[in-house]
Amino acid sequence: MSHYHVIPVMQQVCNSFQTISSHQVSYRYMENKSLKYHFHMFHCDSHSNSASNLLNLSFSRGGLFPALLSLFLVMMSGALLASENPRDTVVYLGTNGRLVPEEGALFKKEVVTTKMNKKEEISWKKVNGRWEKTATLKIRVLKGDTWELRQGAGRKEGVLLRQYLPAGEGKWQFLEQVGGKLIRKGFTLSRFPLLLDGEVTDYYPNGKTRSVAQYRRNELEGNFNWLENGSKYIDSVFYSVDEEPMLTGGNLFLHQYMKNALEKSGLDLTVLTGNMVLGFVVMETGDLAGVRVIEGFNPRLNEVAVAALQNLSLQWNPAHLDGRPVRYLQLFPINFIYKEANFQSLDFDGWMIHYNKY
Repeated sequence: MSHYHVIPVMQQVCNSFQTISSHQVSYRYMENKSLKYHFHMFHCDSHSNSASNLLNLSFSRGGLFPALLSLFLVMMSGALLASENPRDTVVYLGTNGRLVPEEGALFKKEVVTTKMNKKEEISWKKVNGRWEKTATLKIRVLKGDTWELRQGAGRKEGVLLRQYLPAGEGKWQFLEQVGGKLIRKGFTLSRFPLLLDGEVTDYYPNGKTRSVAQYRRNELEGNFNWLENGSKYIDSVFYSVDEEPMLTGGNLFLHQYMKNALEKSGLDLTVLTGNMVLGFVVMETGDLAGVRVIEGFNPRLNEVAVAALQNLSLQWNPAHLDGRPVRYLQLFPINFIYKEANFQSLDFDGWMIHYNKY
């Protein structure tokens, strides 16, 4: 198995979640509702047909020796490509999709060839010094350079189609569809796993643009964001940071505050059963902004929860990335199970999250 550590010297890189918290709990099923395509790593595939062009050129000049020599060179180049493009690949990642050496990695991706034209992409997260498997994608080629990616099983299985098109300069353009709807497109330095580089656009199920982000060697540099109704949302939001934001009163205070707000709302909480996810941005100043319901099941409950967060007067210590304060998307899930509000934490295996049910 080959281990790729992408560093500046390795120009074969062709010159990968938002970790909102470290807990993995009941909202895990969201991963099965829609695929998440997160870590993006590296292997070198060749877009060009230069080898065949070389062979044709040699024959056009005439003579057996040039043709045999060209054929030998083609075979050698194929052997070299095979050595750089192994069946099994491991790539290590840090915060914000950064490619790092193994000893400093928080996440890793493995791509394993199981059969001809079939692969598995396995995601791992380091927990207490040990690697824990978080997800497995089953991949198979359909036709040409269109691939099917599956995650989950049975009714919760998610299926995504991804097509690759050569884009020049060692890149591919990729297009992803779920149920015939385009959900993401962008550019990558690698096919499996993805290594984002350049502009990446995400779409809502209704076709409206969710975000337009800029990546460089898989690190998010910035983004423009919109809500599902087309209205503008907060830009330059990060999802994976070195230091997460912290409420001055602590997370336990936030849970108790929200519980009190819900109990005082007049809602009969004993008849509510379901899951909701609130999202908000902790600004680089420590202010809270952009409170919204990402997933909900009761309109009145949505109103109460949003109002409670908007009225929260305590300040936040902002998130930090590379030593500077940044805007950070914080998610706050609440599960109404067994006639009580059960506050949970979410863990996202990557830097791209698709909340919608396609």
